[in-house]
Amino acid sequence: MGYEIQAVIAKISTLALLSPSSQYVRTVSLEQGYGLVPLIDELFEELHSIGPDCIAQPDLLDGFCKLSKPVAAQLEKLSNSGAIAYVEAEFFGGTGGQSSIAWINGSVSFGPEHAEDAINKVLLHLGVHAKRKHDEFDSLGLGRYRHTKSWFKTEQRKP
Repeated sequence: MGYEIQAVIAKISTLALLSPSSQYVRTVSLEQGYGLVPLIDELFEELHSIGPDCIAQPDLLDGFCKLSKPVAAQLEKLSNSGAIAYVEAEFFGGTGGQSSIAWINGSVSFGPEHAEDAINKVLLHLGVHAKRKHDEFDSLGLGRYRHTKSWFKTEQRKP
């Protein structure tokens, strides 16, 4: 069974400012006051279309499957309200990889990282604390669902 995720992670108060009128923003509550917004295709297209560098085809950042420069610009701007990260992972049959990047105060503060532990590293950078025998990933509960769309379908939490 595979695992894949493309999502924005930050404190819930910061995520509340991400396209608040969008029907595609779902803020899912995580542990430690953090939240996750799954970057489903519809939200990706919406964020891409309002970005400052809109182009006909998404201009993906190197090493990412679903992070375009216009979407990154939106997240960079949002980081003026609080630290924010974008994470990706895709695994199937024991192979795959992770990528992450974070912004604080309008600038990249971490990454981009493309490594086996890229998500744990960016979560640690955001201030997530590993609990007991769990790493940062498990401490937030990121294994709750195996697919980005499943995160979207979960109960929406209004910040």
